[in-house]
Amino acid sequence: MSNADPGRSALEINLQRTAAKVEIPEAQRVLLEITAKSVGIRKRTQALLEEVNHPYANWKEVLQDLRTYAMENLYYIDAHERGVEGLQVLVDIFFRIEKESEDQLDHFEAVRSLSRFVEKLVRESGDLLERNRPLIDATLREIDYRIPRNDYGSLLSGSLRRLFQTMREAGGWDDETMRSLLVDALRITYDAWLRRTDPSEWIDEGADEKTPSLRRLSHEAIREYR
Repeated sequence: MSNADPGRSALEINLQRTAAKVEIPEAQRVLLEITAKSVGIRKRTQALLEEVNHPYANWKEVLQDLRTYAMENLYYIDAHERGVEGLQVLVDIFFRIEKESEDQLDHFEAVRSLSRFVEKLVRESGDLLERNRPLIDATLREIDYRIPRNDYGSLLSGSLRRLFQTMREAGGWDDETMRSLLVDALRITYDAWLRRTDPSEWIDEGADEKTPSLRRLSHEAIREYR
């Protein structure tokens, strides 16, 4: 029978097993200040930052923990007078995972999770939206920069459309900023389809011309969309 304490997280157990000195950078310590008045959130913040900065970080686990932490604690962090600095720390960690993980799937999941985080930030910032707007804009520019340089752009169009709809409802954003990012994602999506077998080849020659829609996914049709 295991003697493990059921109250301890997998992270705490793993950190003990790999017992290595972990230094939390000064720039990230603002999150510890922001969460200082809540024992529970402060403890989770400390654990997350130690996990992120561990010399043998498991980025897949970091991403899972970061995603949960960011979504659950966004309101608490945002409400603090230094909240935008704390939000920046979380954004930077998402981008760090996208850059440093060796698993290509983590790259996609990090950016998709970040887009959902930004969507929630836009939707729930309330009176703090104007304060947060520069951070949101900078995050979108960085995503726009990274999309053409990675293969995951073809998987992001759905998440980006939801984000842009939320931004449009919130108001105050130039459509061109959103359009540029979505165009990049869609272009990569089309390019990915064009590298696959042409779906029109799946249609029997004798098929009724009224038979819908594989023809709409043909390479010829996709080139017209582009």
